[in-house]
Amino acid sequence: MLHKITRQGVFFTFFTISTLLTLVILYVDMNNQASYLYILTYALFLIIFLFYALFKLIYQLTKLDRTQLRLRLQAFSIYFILFIVINFVLNFFTSATNKGFFNFFMISLGLAAGITFFDLIFKKT
Repeated sequence: MLHKITRQGVFFTFFTISTLLTLVILYVDMNNQASYLYILTYALFLIIFLFYALFKLIYQLTKLDRTQLRLRLQAFSIYFILFIVINFVLNFFTSATNKGFFNFFMISLGLAAGITFFDLIFKKT
């Protein structure tokens, strides 16, 4: 059977191949103009996608009804607190140096937001 090719499928295939190629270039430590230009283009692609995802997420959040938004914000809060606690516990048992609350805060914020809101980025309007 042939599967329907979607924009998301093409995007994720391109993203996966680009990421693997970037990791190979960095691992092999290629120091030439072509690899430098490729990694610069890949970084620009990631920045553009980040802004696209952020604007699309905000747009999709404005279209949600209050109940759905409240449920997502509750889930976000629970995940956020859970990840902060996990970060503190893991740091307490594994690391001698304290990385600071800001580091725990940003990691927990990103993980909780990703788990809670990632599906909205690719939701059809």
